[in-house]
Amino acid sequence: MNNQDTFEITDEASAKDIFMKYSGNDYQIKKALENNYDTYKEFARKDGNSRIWAEVLCCEILGEIALGNTADYYKKFDLVGSLTAYYFSAYLIAEPFMNAWGKVMENEKSPVYVGCILTYLERFIADSKNKIELILPLIDKTEEYLKKYAPEVLSKSRYVSKEGHFRELSSDIRRIEKENSVPDDNGFSFVKTDADILDIIKDSLMKEWQNTDIVKQETSELNCAYGVKNDKIFLTGASNSANYSTLHSWDIIEFAVVILKEKYCCLFRCKLQNDGHFSFDSYLNKYPILNKYSESISEAISFYRNQKVRDAFLAGQGVHSWRDMPKWNNYEYECRARFLSQFPKFLRNVYARIPDCSVKDAITKLVDISEEMIGSYKIEETDFAPPLSENEIAQWEKDNGIRLPVEYKEFLSFAGGAALPFYIDFFGLDLIGSCREHLEKEGFLGFNDIGWYGGGGAALCISEKDNFFYIWQDGKMRKLGNFMETIDYICDICCG
Repeated sequence: MNNQDTFEITDEASAKDIFMKYSGNDYQIKKALENNYDTYKEFARKDGNSRIWAEVLCCEILGEIALGNTADYYKKFDLVGSLTAYYFSAYLIAEPFMNAWGKVMENEKSPVYVGCILTYLERFIADSKNKIELILPLIDKTEEYLKKYAPEVLSKSRYVSKEGHFRELSSDIRRIEKENSVPDDNGFSFVKTDADILDIIKDSLMKEWQNTDIVKQETSELNCAYGVKNDKIFLTGASNSANYSTLHSWDIIEFAVVILKEKYCCLFRCKLQNDGHFSFDSYLNKYPILNKYSESISEAISFYRNQKVRDAFLAGQGVHSWRDMPKWNNYEYECRARFLSQFPKFLRNVYARIPDCSVKDAITKLVDISEEMIGSYKIEETDFAPPLSENEIAQWEKDNGIRLPVEYKEFLSFAGGAALPFYIDFFGLDLIGSCREHLEKEGFLGFNDIGWYGGGGAALCISEKDNFFYIWQDGKMRKLGNFMETIDYICDICCG
């Protein structure tokens, strides 16, 4: 049957019917509608319709469960969790979710499958931290239920049981609730970071390390957009994890603190303790000045991680929900980029040798993304081998009976191999085609592997037939296109 004849999208009502029929699964909707999909998306995006439809659908599912229809409850809760993760903030359905889950625990005589609510709880932590109190009754009731019917599994880790994973999520939720309740009685407030603060950070770290590459790498995740400040200190995150709500005892996070009177900055690392505080004792000897301000710094960390106050600050900057975050994230990225632009590029010697050739733009983009990712990876993990001469490439082609595409030979004249972030490698000549025999056994004739992709046994390949680039993975060969299209794909992976 032709799906297009079956599903005709003419108005908002027909678009909603399709959404409901396929439970908001965008992949299935696209497959069913074929060429009508674009028309459907216009109605779904208008006035946030898909978000409204998803919320209505979730409330209908949860309402049915709350009335006593708990058959296949785990599938229904899984669906609600998926819709919440994709379409709207978790707190919007907190009450119907708790009513439905309460009915499940009331009706089910054997221990309930808590795994089906984990996605929803994870989403709540991710997008509704400032309303965490709404989910606490669900946590309380579920813990009481598990203590009564499955006490033995609560002590297991998340890697052993779903109940163990629930226990960790519930601990995170209670810790967030505690952080949200921290009173502001220390004179701290969130402020946008000004140029004077950033100059102090840069100058102090340059005096300490006297190496621009080290300073640039150590500040590659610095929050240059905002921090917390009182009359004594300014503090901001120096690692992305400083902003994470969910932390484990083994997570190490980093902060930058500026002592305003001395115009001095230092970076220090700390770990979350069992009592909810952060320990940075090991840095008190390294930076004696921290001893003098240790109490203020501890208070600043608690305030910086206070989600309610942070959300209020972001709301003042025009960020009212997680849907507004891309705009603010771009602002943070731009602030960081401006700060890092003061330092020489890590790969300055590599930039200097980019040839003026047909693939110059592709090579430049590849080096740009590598330069950007060095902050998250060690410098030595990103490497571009010395260039190869035309004679070396021609001799290899002659010896191996393989003709490489012109654009790839131009890349080799820039770098005779490369190791890039996310385990993406381009081989030197000695390794090109090393899997050719295996590919032929798999039925892929005329393909030469030129690198590894993603560290998962996938290979970057070139076809002798059309000179296009492909990815071989899981027994399948997928076409990427020409060299520029291949680099675009790789850069998307690195940024994604």
